[in-house]
Amino acid sequence: MAMAGGELTPEQFRVWVEARNIRTSMPGVRGIGFIKRVERHDLEAFIRAERAKGATDFSVRTTGDAADLYIISRIEPLSNNRKAWGYDVGSESVRRAAAEAAVSTGQPTLTGRVTLLQDGTKRPGFLYFYPVFRQGTNPVTAAERKAALVGLVYAPIVAQELLGDIVSSYAGQLHYGLFDGSGLDAAELLVGDPHQNGARFERQQVLTIGSRALTLDMGS
Repeated sequence: MAMAGGELTPEQFRVWVEARNIRTSMPGVRGIGFIKRVERHDLEAFIRAERAKGATDFSVRTTGDAADLYIISRIEPLSNNRKAWGYDVGSESVRRAAAEAAVSTGQPTLTGRVTLLQDGTKRPGFLYFYPVFRQGTNPVTAAERKAALVGLVYAPIVAQELLGDIVSSYAGQLHYGLFDGSGLDAAELLVGDPHQNGARFERQQVLTIGSRALTLDMGS
């Protein structure tokens, strides 16, 4: 994905996300955000620049001493995602691994299981990263992609909400489980019920999302 001049202003980004109508069109997605890769020695200048764009209360939360940070500079709707705004996803190992993989490969990438900062009930979740490169560039190596990177469009996802109203519509008729990985290990159950042997009708479907496998187990 290429972008002409860089990331959108806070207002432009808000309008763009509102047009996606994620509440009804994207079950499980809590919002859409944008992540900037920032060298640690440029952090203070980056914060000043963000505040100058109108985000006067913008601040960064990070730990560790990595040379670069992956900072959530935009997240909408801000009202229920504010706890994630300004967070350095590079300060946590699972999030960083996926962000770096998205940049180095140029491909959408799903994190391993995480707890979303904005989900007060602490249910299993994921972050989906989509790398954006400068328009007119055609990076083919990991180093070229890092140099041409504008940032990462990302979506925080709550596993329990991924299937929307589909399962509730078949309450009492269908059991289901969503598992992290390509198997039915009870320890990897994200939401639903462990696999139940003996169902008259059953099916398992492996879903590959952002280079990561999830398994949907259904039975009746």
